[in-house]
Amino acid sequence: MTVSIRGLVLRDTDRNDNDKLLTVLTSERGRITVMAKGAHSIKSRALSGTQLFTYSEMELYEKGGFYWLREATVIDAFMGISKSVEKMSVAAYIADLAYEFSGEDEEADDILKLTLNAYYALARDIRPIRQVKAAYELYAAGISGYMPYIEGCKICKKPQSQFMYMDVMNGRMLCEDCMHKASLNAKRDAEKSEDIREAVIMCPMSPSVTEAVRFVLSAPISRFLSFTLTDEELPSFAAVAETYVLSHIGHGFESLEFYKLLFG
Repeated sequence: MTVSIRGLVLRDTDRNDNDKLLTVLTSERGRITVMAKGAHSIKSRALSGTQLFTYSEMELYEKGGFYWLREATVIDAFMGISKSVEKMSVAAYIADLAYEFSGEDEEADDILKLTLNAYYALARDIRPIRQVKAAYELYAAGISGYMPYIEGCKICKKPQSQFMYMDVMNGRMLCEDCMHKASLNAKRDAEKSEDIREAVIMCPMSPSVTEAVRFVLSAPISRFLSFTLTDEELPSFAAVAETYVLSHIGHGFESLEFYKLLFG
């Protein structure tokens, strides 16, 4: 059976001098594994279309329960990413998140569109690299079942205080007063019980960062980067986003550690 499908190469593994095993993110079938025979050969019709972070039109055939590549035509290679080590590092981390938030034989249209938009922004310098990373983290978490309450303080419903706090593990915003009360209550509950309690993680957010978080989590995918923050406030926004997504996933990534080792 032959199938034509568009997909983004998230991972590639050399099988020998000529062949590659690809992990490809598609809209209709989620993550699929594709064997690309002869993909390293300069004569291969699939050479350019099987490169990492490349979005391609692929002609596949199924055999023995696997997808095998006949040919691949590049739709967008996001060439600007490869010109910067920082961009390559963030693109690798984004690919790991896309892998995490997608499944095999499951529709993945939103996470594919989000990833393509992020790579487009990285390749063309549309927004600061750290902003692309952080906005992607938040949006990916939101569309993958970890959407926090963002309308205001979840407890008292106050829309804004001098500082709002992201109550990470409970997926909600709290005002300053309610944050302190919630933290004290959690501490008392922990002291009264021998059960292992979930960590209390509160991330402070200025009014500008609060609005940026709200914007990202409520924007359409095509506009999830259409906001600005000052150089002083972007690190706070980035800290909220990274803490939120990693806390809900429950583990880190080597790609993220590599990025932070080089760029902090």
